[in-house]
Amino acid sequence: MMKNLLVLFLFLYSWDSLAQSKEDYRKGYVTSYNYIKSTIDLERRIGTLMVACAHLGNPSSGFRTELHVSSDEIPNDINLVLCDYIRKKYDVVESCAQLFGTNAKFIQHVKDSIDIFKKKREELEIYSVADVIPEYLSSDETGYVLFYSKIYDKTLSVELMSFCDSYKEGRNWYGASQIFYFTFTEDWEIEDVFIGKKHYQ
Repeated sequence: MMKNLLVLFLFLYSWDSLAQSKEDYRKGYVTSYNYIKSTIDLERRIGTLMVACAHLGNPSSGFRTELHVSSDEIPNDINLVLCDYIRKKYDVVESCAQLFGTNAKFIQHVKDSIDIFKKKREELEIYSVADVIPEYLSSDETGYVLFYSKIYDKTLSVELMSFCDSYKEGRNWYGASQIFYFTFTEDWEIEDVFIGKKHYQ
């Protein structure tokens, strides 16, 4: 039953009407930006980051308590929030470790279903964040930065990362970033937000 419901959910999202205007996509990007900014306590995080950067030998007083937006694009990928998605959609109480450790076949089925519809979506030409909200893009390359995916079928991935140095200098980044996966209603209000992490080594 869970498998059938998941396939139906993904099918409906995949074949939803995609004839959206640029203004429609703008609503999605701006709404997600405002949601993240209002929930992460940016001022406190900036203070913590400045201390951490100083300990790493890179003190900086140039961080501003703003949430920067990069023109660099990330994939629209629900896999990075898969645990949170399954727990919320199916009222699962197990920890992520238990969920992935004891339900291997179901987890693989979920991933296979997502991959099928992802291939269909990628054939579509969709606006990028740089096309839709260019005024939000920042030239600042330190502090807290948001990286956006394109919007597919009213879904959006956003990655929040923090940097002591310019992220465009190609240096390795360590730690875990925060992933937000948004689904939107027909009116571009937030329907659900799923949270995950992406680990870097």
